[in-house]
Amino acid sequence: MPIVTVSDIVRCSFDNEMLYTLTLGLNEDAREKFKKEVLQYLDICVLEDKVERILWKAERSTDASDAQVVYELTNVRQWQSVEFPYWLAFEVEGRLQIRHKQYVVAQHLINGPGTVCQLNMGRGKTRVILPMLLLYFTQSRCARVVRAHFLGPLLSEARHFMHRYLSASSAQLCIFEQPFHRQIDLDARRLELMRDILDEMKLFGGIQLVSPADRMSLELKRLELGKEASIANTLDEILENDQFVDVLDECNALLHHKYHLMYAVGSPIPLCSGIERWKVAEALLSVVADRSVGSRVTKVLETPHVSCVSPDYSARLGAYDGTRLNTVVQSTELLREHLKKAVVLDLIDNAAFELMWLHTLGNENTCASLVMAITDISGSLHEALGNHLHKFSPYISQLLALRGLVAFGVLGHCMENGIEWTLAFRFLVFGRRKSRSRSVLRMFLRKDPNLVTRTFVLFSRYWDIIIERQQYSQWFESVKAGLSDENRKALGDVRHISLADARQFGTLYKAYTFCMEAINFYLNTCVFPRDTAQYPQRLSRTAWNLAAGASNIGFSGTNDNHRLLPLSVTQFRNVHRFHGRVFFSLQRTRRRKLLSTLALLAGVSNHEAATFLLEQTGFGFAGVTYFDGRRESNCWMIAEKTRRVVIPSEKASMTESETFVIFDEARSRGSDMKLSPNASALLTLGPRLTKDKLMQGAGRMRQIGCNQTLWIASFDEVALSILQSNEEREISALTALDVLNWVVANTKAESVRGLLEWASNGIHYRKTQLARETELVDEDWSLETLYQEKVTADKIARVIESKACFGVEDVDDALIAQICGRGCVYGLDDEVCMSAHTNESERELHVEEEEQQVHELEVPVCKPMKEKSWDYSRILGARSIEDLRGIVNVVCMDSCIRQWTTLTNLADLAWTSTQIVGTEKFFATVVARRGIDRMNEFLRVIDVMLIFENDQVLLVSEREADQILELLWSTSDSCSFRLVNFALVCEGVDRIGRKTQFRDVPLALGCRLDQEVPVLSLAACHVFNGETMPTTRQQAVLNNVLCDLLKPVAQREATLGNFVMSRGNGHKWTRSFLHELCCRMDLELQVLKSGLP
Repeated sequence: MPIVTVSDIVRCSFDNEMLYTLTLGLNEDAREKFKKEVLQYLDICVLEDKVERILWKAERSTDASDAQVVYELTNVRQWQSVEFPYWLAFEVEGRLQIRHKQYVVAQHLINGPGTVCQLNMGRGKTRVILPMLLLYFTQSRCARVVRAHFLGPLLSEARHFMHRYLSASSAQLCIFEQPFHRQIDLDARRLELMRDILDEMKLFGGIQLVSPADRMSLELKRLELGKEASIANTLDEILENDQFVDVLDECNALLHHKYHLMYAVGSPIPLCSGIERWKVAEALLSVVADRSVGSRVTKVLETPHVSCVSPDYSARLGAYDGTRLNTVVQSTELLREHLKKAVVLDLIDNAAFELMWLHTLGNENTCASLVMAITDISGSLHEALGNHLHKFSPYISQLLALRGLVAFGVLGHCMENGIEWTLAFRFLVFGRRKSRSRSVLRMFLRKDPNLVTRTFVLFSRYWDIIIERQQYSQWFESVKAGLSDENRKALGDVRHISLADARQFGTLYKAYTFCMEAINFYLNTCVFPRDTAQYPQRLSRTAWNLAAGASNIGFSGTNDNHRLLPLSVTQFRNVHRFHGRVFFSLQRTRRRKLLSTLALLAGVSNHEAATFLLEQTGFGFAGVTYFDGRRESNCWMIAEKTRRVVIPSEKASMTESETFVIFDEARSRGSDMKLSPNASALLTLGPRLTKDKLMQGAGRMRQIGCNQTLWIASFDEVALSILQSNEEREISALTALDVLNWVVANTKAESVRGLLEWASNGIHYRKTQLARETELVDEDWSLETLYQEKVTADKIARVIESKACFGVEDVDDALIAQICGRGCVYGLDDEVCMSAHTNESERELHVEEEEQQVHELEVPVCKPMKEKSWDYSRILGARSIEDLRGIVNVVCMDSCIRQWTTLTNLADLAWTSTQIVGTEKFFATVVARRGIDRMNEFLRVIDVMLIFENDQVLLVSEREADQILELLWSTSDSCSFRLVNFALVCEGVDRIGRKTQFRDVPLALGCRLDQEVPVLSLAACHVFNGETMPTTRQQAVLNNVLCDLLKPVAQREATLGNFVMSRGNGHKWTRSFLHELCCRMDLELQVLKSGLP
């Protein structure tokens, strides 16, 4: 006889194989009787646990425990253990009892695919209902695989829980997690393994755990593979939605309309007008930070309720003063408009070097039009400038950047949402995309010595291209006032600075850590040129794709956006909305004062917050419980006060009820902690807080209606917003009910604003279902598209209808009709401001609608182009470029620039007069799609040139140069060209000057070496290579020919600046020889047109 354990008894209640193993000697009737007795035994175990809970709570004799005793006594099971024995086993092993409400929700989801339910926080959604669903679908031998979706931050916690109660338990379910990202190379072997695992789970049961990003990334990978038949068919089988039952945890967040996953498609290209964007942002922030006498901006900012200043910034040398704008309320709307005009007028009066044209051209006659163009979005840029447009034509890019920052509210939004001034770049440079540079900026602002060192190393490396030490002088002048006399003398001259001197480096560290000018240098040199690359097209996935299957079920603690869920799922309305209990409890709070504190954990990690709390002398808890999101931890941790150790909570000697618990925003959803019955919590309010976040935060207090208390805190600006929304006169008169009314109003407004994006996502999803080729979407982040046109107000319903008609005019589709119908129901009376540029470039006006969406961007890897050989010996007989026909394909310089770069204005240079062409292999460096991909960052640098007797120039690749050079060395045949190295030509010009001949160029080979080097071609090569700072002698030779070369180009500074940046020389551009030449030519032309003296 086998030795029977309790686990065996529990398992045989639902596992017939185990039952037969234990009852081999019994007949069928005896076996059924044994199973019935097992179920009865398990029922008694559940009852025993229930009695123990009731006795424990009754002994506590508090209001909370009394209510819980009543709740336990009234909880009666409504389902039969014979029908769901695996649920009974789950109760026994988890020492719990399934509540009636939990059973109702689970039963509805089982019987109603395509629906989601709302159940209040703390009611066992993830810990009880989700395991119930997983057990039902796996134990009932469903032919489909159960796929459970969790938010990324909660995935590891969910995996640990499922492993403990579903895998390492009597259920013994196989749990398969499928992480994926774009850089994973899929091959037949890996795909076969994935398919085999799915087949195994179909046969024997199992659970697949995924995050939305992992699943959507795999779907996008399928689109990226295209028609690669070898693996595409297998991947299609793996992604087939009909084989899954999709269970969505926290579906209110998983299916939110703002979440996108995007694959960037094509070759990376520099951000259009990138230099103009961040230079303008830096200039505007400098104006805001200026506190000199007579500053218009300072006068507006000092008005009550307009802004606030962080006192921590006052002692920082050369730093931004921490000014942050308060949220706009009715009393400050007009002041915000005054601030826009004040910023522009102060900028005109004190224009930086890059914007000196503002001061020169912004005279009395044009000032009003200029200010209107930059601050007013009710008219287009052309309408605002009117007859003065021609004067500003070379500076359109900078004007549009100014207009985007000021008129479209980007600067105001950034100053509202981030005390750290560098957050402005995040929105201007990346639009609504996730910024990779934010962490770099924070590291700098947090006094990272490595970054400070790197900045000075870069500075010293580029020292030779800084004219008269102007760059360092700007740094020094910004911190000079706060330095001692000794330090002023030590740091006054950059030539006296040595990074090897530890003492001097310490002084540099203290002086320039927060210096705006030093940070600008680092950003402009390292961060922006590298991290602002854009891609010509994208593939995307949204919540509509996530809910594309027919068997979606889910639940959430809140239901704020149930009207904005994909139409494939619906909110079940018959279940009681239990979150009203939290609302009722908040209304009854005895605390009638709204606290105004700086309690928000913005920019502080949980680990840092825990460390700070433990260092406080009056800290009265045994430790701090927090979630450590660092890669080496990634779990809940407890930092003990006495022993000064940090260990995972599951291994700690104390429970979370003995500690101070930190819930950041990410952990306020889905995290469950057993807190003390009389615990108090501090709930912080942010601008435009919605009910979803409030309920999730307050819901961490599971006994909020009993002895647990909740304190509410906010900034002054939030209190002022609540005050005005409730028409109160004094902040002290506000109550918790006023906060709830304000939150509900915010939620309603947020839902209306999200309607347009929800509809856009749905329409795009349906278009891709009808026509697969529409998956690929063209990107257009040009300033002209974003900010040039005026914005007009229109009803949301009409905007949705117009978007639905765009691209599917002749299609009568039921889903699109439903989307338009919902738009008419909820968006008939509300308006949105959008651009008149095209149907696809709407730009919402409201500052909240400028909020960055939660986008995850995965970029492609570029592949090098393989070079093919040609008959190099035939070039010896060529006397001109025309003779190369049939030998090698050659491409004109202007044609290449127009076809393969985004800077088409660069093709307007006088390339024809330079007579420069290149071989096809010279220009083709990476695999790219003609007419779609752009190769700004992959253009080859000119190294070797073939200059014919008629001064025509042929550019060749390194491999071609090697072959031709070997040919010239190995043959005695004559040729009609000279083979020279560009760098050596420049060296010869530096030695000889204007009349440099080929014989003066080291290592020159070929015929007629007594001819002069064509200076115009040399100047063009300098420009193409992105060289900005020739030597003094070279400048004298190239100055006039460069003027002739650049003369046909409009917006010289913008065009050449962005091209230089794309060549990796952005750090060499500012105030270089080429930069000043472009500025001078642009300004002279406009002064001449304007008739100014």
